[in-house]
Amino acid sequence: MPPIRLHYSLILDTSDCPDPDLAVKQFLEAAGFADKEKSVEIIRGNYIVRYTLDGPETLTELRRVLNHMAKGLFSEATKAAVRNLKERPANFAIEMYIRLPILGIDAP
Repeated sequence: MPPIRLHYSLILDTSDCPDPDLAVKQFLEAAGFADKEKSVEIIRGNYIVRYTLDGPETLTELRRVLNHMAKGLFSEATKAAVRNLKERPANFAIEMYIRLPILGIDAP
């Protein structure tokens, strides 16, 4: 059985950053995106980072993975959406909003 494809969209709010390009670059480096195939585009002033990963093979494993994630990482709405799935999806999209700068990432 092929894995469930997890499609992530990270919406980076850079409105408080003096140098948004640098903040996004530092975020991508800190998050370990250097070796991941991704796209980055700017929509209405927000940087959107999109990438896809192979997830677990079963719906049960997907639920288990989300239950073990840190509470702040996924919203309760996302967890509830996974709990309410009746059939195993081939693809699952996850959107996260991130406000930059993040602690520890500073402009020079």
